[in-house]
Order: sequence, then C-alpha cells, then structure tokens
Amino acid sequence: IHAFCSTLFLVLISTNCTRENNSGQLSKDTIEKLKTSVVEIVVPKNEKESITYEKALPWETLTFQERTDKFHSIGTAFFVSDKELVTAAHVLAIPYFSFFKNFYIRNSAGETFKIKNILKFSMHKDIASFTLENYPKKIAFLNLNLSCDIGDAVFTVGNTHGEGLSFRNGQVASFTPEMINGEWKDIRYSSAASPGNSGGPLVNSDGDVLGVIIKKTSGENYNFATPIELYTKMSTDKANFLHRNATIALFHKENSISKDLKFEHSLPSSIDTLREDSKTAFNQGMDALLDEAIEKYKENYYPNGKTFKTYLREQIYIKGLGSLQTDAKFKEWTVNNTATKDIKISENQKGTFGTNVSGGIFMIIEKDPDVPLKEFIENQKLFMDTTLKSLPLSRNFGNQNIKITSLGAPQETKKWTDQLGRPWISSLWDLPWGDAFVHTTCMPYPKGAICNMMTGQASSLKLGFEKMLRSNYAEVTVGYDGEIKDWKDYFELPKEFLPPVFRNINFRNTKSNFYLGLDEYSIKYNSKEINEESKLHFHFGYDPHYNVLKEKLLLVELFPLKGDDKSHFRVQDLYSSTKDNSDKHQQSWNEATSQVGTYADKFYQADGVWTLRKVAKSSDRSISSNDGGQDIKTKVIIGCNFDTSVDLKEAHKRCEQFKKSVEVH
Repeated sequence: IHAFCSTLFLVLISTNCTRENNSGQLSKDTIEKLKTSVVEIVVPKNEKESITYEKALPWETLTFQERTDKFHSIGTAFFVSDKELVTAAHVLAIPYFSFFKNFYIRNSAGETFKIKNILKFSMHKDIASFTLENYPKKIAFLNLNLSCDIGDAVFTVGNTHGEGLSFRNGQVASFTPEMINGEWKDIRYSSAASPGNSGGPLVNSDGDVLGVIIKKTSGENYNFATPIELYTKMSTDKANFLHRNATIALFHKENSISKDLKFEHSLPSSIDTLREDSKTAFNQGMDALLDEAIEKYKENYYPNGKTFKTYLREQIYIKGLGSLQTDAKFKEWTVNNTATKDIKISENQKGTFGTNVSGGIFMIIEKDPDVPLKEFIENQKLFMDTTLKSLPLSRNFGNQNIKITSLGAPQETKKWTDQLGRPWISSLWDLPWGDAFVHTTCMPYPKGAICNMMTGQASSLKLGFEKMLRSNYAEVTVGYDGEIKDWKDYFELPKEFLPPVFRNINFRNTKSNFYLGLDEYSIKYNSKEINEESKLHFHFGYDPHYNVLKEKLLLVELFPLKGDDKSHFRVQDLYSSTKDNSDKHQQSWNEATSQVGTYADKFYQADGVWTLRKVAKSSDRSISSNDGGQDIKTKVIIGCNFDTSVDLKEAHKRCEQFKKSVEVH
C-alpha cells in the first residue's frame, strides 16, 4: 500500500458549437462567470528612488487608476480548471530579456496571486498554462469548445489597455493557416482586440472557450486566436521554444545566414528557471550562428578578405568614433564618421553626439576638470549624470515629458576587451516603468569618455546581444583628440585602462619641451608655441602586417596654437599600393617614392592651407604581406600645414624645426 497525494485538474470539453445561443450577446450569468474565470496578468510597478527628475512627477494629472494601481497590467489569462490557467506564451516573455521578474494574476476583486510553475508552454503555438502559489477562494473555470464555424458570434474577453476586463462582440470571419508550416488554422474574427487582450479567451455566446487571443491586425479589425484544441494536445512534459528565422548579417542583409533555433525544457518549471535556461540556449544558438556566418564569408570578411587587405594600405583617418563599413559584395571598405553636434554641459564641459549606422549614439562626454579621469570612468553614476546634462532623456508622464536628471547606479557593469585588445566598460540601466533600458559602452578619452549608447525596450536586447556587441566593436575605429593637459591625465591612467597601442608610448611635456616616444619614431619638439592647451591627435587603424586584427598607430598630429586647426604638424605612415588600390593612393605612393609632386619637400597651396610633405630619412621599411603577395613597403611621412595667412618664410622656419625634431628609429 502506497500513500500519496495528487491534484486532479478537471477540464470540461465540448466538441460541438452550441447553436441555440448564437445571438451575438452574452447573458448576465455568463458575464458573471467570465468575470470570475478571466483574470489580468500583472507585474509590480517599480518607482526607483535612485531615478530623479528635474521636477516632481505630476501624479495629479493621472487618472485615479493610474495613480493608485501598484501593478502594470500586461495581459490576460483564464482558468481551465481549479488549479490551471491558460494565457498566450508571449505575454510572459520567457525567452526574452525583461526587467519584469515576478508575475501575478489579478482577479475582478482586485486580489493578486503570484504565478508559480509553467505546466505547458509553446512559443510556436503561442500558448502557455501555469499554476499559482495561492488561489482565490472563488474560482469558476471555463468549458473548452473544439468546434466552431464561420459566422458564429464570438466575444473577446480580457484586459483592455490595462484598464480591466471588457467584453466585445463580433463574428468568426475565416480560418487562416498558421504562418510557418500551416500546421493548424488560426481563428480570424471581427471582435475588437486591444493591447492587454493577449492571452484572453475568445468565447462563444455560451462563454465556452474557442481560442486564445494572440494578436491584432494593424489595419482592418480582423484579429487572431489560436484554437483551444491545440492547448488540449500540448505536452505536459516538455516546453517547446522556437525562434523562427534567427538571422545574423555581416554589414548587409545580403551577407546573412538564418536558421530556426529550437529548444526543449522539462516541465513543470518556474518562470525564472525557464527564462534563464531558454535565454542561455538561444544565446548559445545565436553565438554559433555568428561563428557560422563569419566562417561562411571569411574569404571576403575581415581580417583575411582580399579587399580588406587592400583597404589596410590606405585607411581613413578620423577624430572621435567611426564605424568600419563595406558594401554588400565586400568590395569597398571605408570608415563611417558621422556628423556630430556639440552640446554645452558647463563653461568647461561639452558633450559631442552623432548617430551610428546601428541606430545607437556615438558620444564623447567631457568630465568636470576637477574630477580625476579614473574616477569619471569608474563611477558610472557620475558618468551618466554628466551625460544627462547634455543629452536629454525624459519620461512621458501624464502627457508631459519630464526630464530625467539621474538614473542612479547602473543595474550591471561589465569590463571587457574587444578583439583589438581595447578595454571597454559596458553598463546597463533599467527604466522600470516601461521595461526599457539605457546601455552604454565606453572607453577613457582625453577630457572624459568616448562611448556608444543605445536605448529601447528590454526585449530589443535580443538573443546573442552580448557576443554580437563585442564582435561589432572590432569594427569601431577611434581617433583620439585632446589638449596636452588632458593627455597628461590620460597617460597617468593604470595600464589596464589603456588600449595596448598606448601602453608603451612615452609622453612628456614640460613648459615648451614636448616629447613623444613611439616604436617607429620619436618627436622631440622644443618651442614656445607649445603649451598646455596645444592639441594632440592620434589615429589608430588596423595593422596591415597581421593575419589577426591588431591595432596600429597610423597618424600623429600636433596643433600648437589653440583655435587654429589649420596650422599643425603631422607624422604618418604611408604603405605601398597595389593595382587594387585607388588611383589617388597609387599616385601618392609613386610621388613619395620619387619625392616629387606633393612629396617634394616644398610648400604648395591647397584649400587655403600651405602644405608640405617630406619622406623621413631612413624610414623605408618592408614587412611581410599577409596575403601571400609582395612585401608591404612603408614610409614615414612628415607634414607641415599652415593657414595661408602665415608668412611663408615663417612657415618654412617652423616646419624645419619640426622636421628636425622627428627621429625615425
């Protein structure tokens, strides 16, 4: 004899539509039953004290329910037995990122009960069922009807716009094959459906369930329900996850790879366990898909693509952040350096902003001069508070946009290095009122931080987000620009804060003595025009010598006089061209080799600037080609540039002094 306890789940099923009551109206008794058996799915509101605003939130402008409700209403569910409820799987957002962690049902009496375990789950069918930790005293569960016809009166029952249950009538319009494989036919009906109705029952005039409401059309009022028969046939042992046509594209959709990602998980299971395990499985699937895409296109993709190796010989110089770009055929490579806008933070600070091709925001945020650079980078609350002074982020509240002054400390911060060895800090802030986020990825920069920022709904932190993010940063190009006083702070940072190419640079500046020691050359320039406000610009690109991605210094520019961006000195690398390089680059290499034309060590005038270029003595080098061809030849080029308002004799004098200061090793 074995003693045991069990729970009996009772589901009443009818196989025929009830023809006697197809009047297009629900009786009062049926409505009362539906009010007891259909519930809202809600999540707790979270007004974080760490988030502050420029003025008090105008709670008085909200409706009574908005002011007093402690929950967000996100969907609908209904009892099919005294212990089991059914909803649409997407309402619980299990395989996706969300800041919502605890889910409850709320009945018509306003009582809430926490969801405990998932009993059935299918992403493909968009149906889930679950149990509760505790149950209402009064429960009525609905009969399931497996048959109906076009023209039958039907009713949507559910939470409409988070404002409680509503009942709306219509007719069955048609039966539409499900979109992926046509495995069943969804019920298309004319009853109105609104946000919040998802997961509610589509019922007939007797209140019997015909289907689970899953989506609405954006145009005409024809909406969709999954037939309830699918629920009756679902497994109670396995949750089935399907991410249809998961896609990874390398720069363009033409260079993409797609695959259906599937995952199973044992049931019953808590939402937390199911969410974490499914996200992990899908992330691994997306990571593998990215690896597969890179392998598929490796002959054309960086770093080994032939056209990319050609680009390495004539890379583009920028200031700020840029993004590596190519066409759909991987024939033309360039760096997209978007137009930027400066916004004042204080008398001594500004923010510089521009959009990137991925829809985020490239930005340089200057710190308060009295704040150490290391503190500004590590104190992410301080960084974001400073950012919000120049980049307005607001919350729509009672039809007003209220500016946010602080997001507080981030929910999470991660330090990591990209494929080029550059250290980044990624931080995530949640906007709890809308399940939304702010995400930044930053590096130290003279004066402050250089970053990429993204905002959006939490669900857009899609599968494989972290690996894609880190992979994409190999495509980010940085041109560092700052005054000498800012560079002093930068080079005093601990080595782990700096990209590898900066860690062995020897930088000194005392009064009028400027020294910069690099692997290939050094600059020792003594001049009274050099001071704390003189500017220094470094541009790093990809090293053409390596089969793996590696960063290399390509250009140094020194701007002695504040406010004069035309008059400056430069030292840069020039690489030999191939037949595949542009005519302009081939001409530059030929002229530099012969030291004629623009490389004749003579000033020429172009665009209102006196320009001189000289091939540095003993600078010719030869490095092994990474494409199996001829060795790559390199030269170091010294350049002088002056506004044409500068006397040419004075320009020659200053240029000669700078040329002598450059020593090639």
